[in-house]
Formats: sequence, structure tokens, C-alpha cells
Amino acid sequence: MQRHSAPINIITAALISCSCFAVSVFSAPIARDLEGTWTGTLETPRGASKQSLTFTLQNGTVGGEITSERGTRALDNVACTADGKLTFSMTLAMRGQQRTFMFSGTLKGKTISGKFDMGGQRTMPFTVTKGGASSGSAGEGDLIGTWETVGVFQGSQYSNIFEFAKEGGQLTGYYIRSTAREPVMNLSFSSGELEFSFTHPEGGEVNVFATVSTGSMTGTVSGYFGEAEVTGKKQ
Repeated sequence: MQRHSAPINIITAALISCSCFAVSVFSAPIARDLEGTWTGTLETPRGASKQSLTFTLQNGTVGGEITSERGTRALDNVACTADGKLTFSMTLAMRGQQRTFMFSGTLKGKTISGKFDMGGQRTMPFTVTKGGASSGSAGEGDLIGTWETVGVFQGSQYSNIFEFAKEGGQLTGYYIRSTAREPVMNLSFSSGELEFSFTHPEGGEVNVFATVSTGSMTGTVSGYFGEAEVTGKKQ
């Protein structure tokens, strides 16, 4: 197993640092559905990588690019069927050779989800939603990661750690304690508005309501102690 770790890490780094441009012809309805900005994450062995995918339509031709915090590279062979089956490929130079990686997934409403085939070595889940950060609201890519929250109650501060991830296509959350990692309950996230509850060891269920923006959140918590303001920073 160890002898494959280096190539996989190189492929992962290349994908995280790339954004891609592709041109193809679609039927008008599919092209209009695809056109716009999509934000989300690529699930890599090193954790979730925030991605942004933008498609444009000119004279019946669709062009697109995928961007991460590390830069921009190319997509090829973009194709989308009338029932929303989306595919594209990317070619990267690795160790003096050209390697091609394939994405296959589904366009459904305001979500594109699927997997990257890493040249047969592994697959990586990839999910983006239309709008997200570009519409002024935080997307799932802004939420996914580890957060430290601070609540202020009666002049005292109380901090907690939470972790959010995309697992099996579903958004999940965990309350991180020194001795345990416990799933949160009733998790809901839409247009930057976050709601969930968790069980605090000192007093039972605590409810969190917050608005998420890039790198921060603000809101309220309520539970056995009453109600308090809460702020959070993404680590």
C-alpha cells in the first residue's frame, strides 16, 4: 500500500491546484441549466478542498473553468446529456508524462455531484451547488471544515469545537470533545443559514442557529443555560 502513496498525493495536489477550461455544444435547455457559477468541495485524502466551477454560454457553445484557492487549470471533453449526465476530463503533466483524469456525475437542479476517477488509483467525491458564495450566501464549501465557536453568557465565554464534512453525499457535523467525537443532530444548512443541535455533557441538548459567511459565523445558542450569542471562526 505504501508504494502508491506518493503518486496519489501528487495527483491530489495537482487536482487541488487546478482549474479547467472546456468547450462543447449542448442543447439550449441543458446549457442554460449548466450556465453560471457552482461552488462546493472535492473530497481528497487530505480533506475537503473548496472548488468553484463556472460555465458560460456563447452562441450555443458552453465554456467552463474550475478554480480552487491554489489556482486555475484546464477541463476537456465536457458533455451533458438531456437527462443530466455530465462528464469531462482533465489532462495534467506529471513526472514528464501527460495523465488524463475523468469526472462523471449528474446535473440535477442546482447540484452537480459525482466522482473523479484518478487514473484507476482511487476516486474522489465532488459536489458543487449553483449560486453558493457567488450569490452572496455561503455554500457548503464555506461550512465544511473545523470551527471554534465562542458563546458569551452572563459575562463568561464558553468555547466549543465543531467539524463539518460531506460524507456519502450527505452533509454531516460533529461535536469535538477531548474524549469523544459525537455527531450533531437536526443538521440543516441552506443559503448560509445553519441550524443544528448537540448534546453537552453538562446539561443536555443545545440548539445552534447561525449565519455562515467566509471563515466566520454569528448567531445564537439556547439550552439548559438559557440563550446566548455565539460567534465562530473557521480553523
